[in-house]
Amino acid sequence: MGSKLDELRKNEGELAASLGAGRALGVPLGMDGPVALSPRVQGLARDKRLNKVPVDRIMPDPDQPRKDFEPGAIERLAESLKARGQLQPCTVYWDEGQGAYVLLVGERRWRAAVHAGLTDLLCIVLDQRPDNRERLALQVIENLLREDLVPVEQARAYKELMRLNGWGTNQLARELHIPASAISQALSLLELPAPIQERIDAGELAASVGYELSKLGDPARQAELAGRVVAEGLTRDETVAEVRRIRAGGGSRQAAGGRGRGTTRKRTKWTFKHDGVRLIAERGRGLDDDILIAVLNAALAQLLAASEGRDRGAA
Repeated sequence: MGSKLDELRKNEGELAASLGAGRALGVPLGMDGPVALSPRVQGLARDKRLNKVPVDRIMPDPDQPRKDFEPGAIERLAESLKARGQLQPCTVYWDEGQGAYVLLVGERRWRAAVHAGLTDLLCIVLDQRPDNRERLALQVIENLLREDLVPVEQARAYKELMRLNGWGTNQLARELHIPASAISQALSLLELPAPIQERIDAGELAASVGYELSKLGDPARQAELAGRVVAEGLTRDETVAEVRRIRAGGGSRQAAGGRGRGTTRKRTKWTFKHDGVRLIAERGRGLDDDILIAVLNAALAQLLAASEGRDRGAA
């Protein structure tokens, strides 16, 4: 027996034949018995819920779990819509109070259509607004299948699904067909301070690292270690080791002032990320701020000299 969310997926995608219940496309109304059909139309059916809806009569769902839409991705999808057309319909319902069709599934496609200057979108129009549980379930499924939710958004959607349905972690895992451990790790991100959550959604910190940080409990220690993970480029395994050390009462190596008694731990690796580019500096004997500044100044001077040389050559 399938789960409730399986049932929602099935219901949302079922086709209803517009020429009569169970009637194949190409069978004339009032005609019974076997009819020789062209292979082109055998097995096809029309969906009476599919409509071309004007783009300016569609509005986003304010309760959509996905909040951030990467402009570059929207622009690429807009170019695809102009070049190849709409490959998948959106799903909407009519809201009398708003006087508009509200998006249930497909907000990214709608945003891309607006960007592309399209006048209408092919939509499945539901007869009525789904209840909160059905609406959120379908939106979460859509976004999970397309991997459109960033980690903290995903965690919030999981939590809301659990609240609306009265489910625990294991029940939600069964409904979504994913490991319960994945849900538990996602929910742990909601226990982190907002600045760390923002770093995770921005891609500076991996969600798996965020899960390890959540084990510390103390926001100040979480923030300190998160800063070190980014600045020093600590791996997940190194983060796990640091978390264990702190929980054991030893504090972080940096806070304690060294690996062992009387020994100062040197920073041997420095990582800087900006606009998709990662700079890494490593030195076995250790790195301090003065060394890093000197190295970066030397690198900048070399780049400027090379650029000036190219400009002279071009002239």
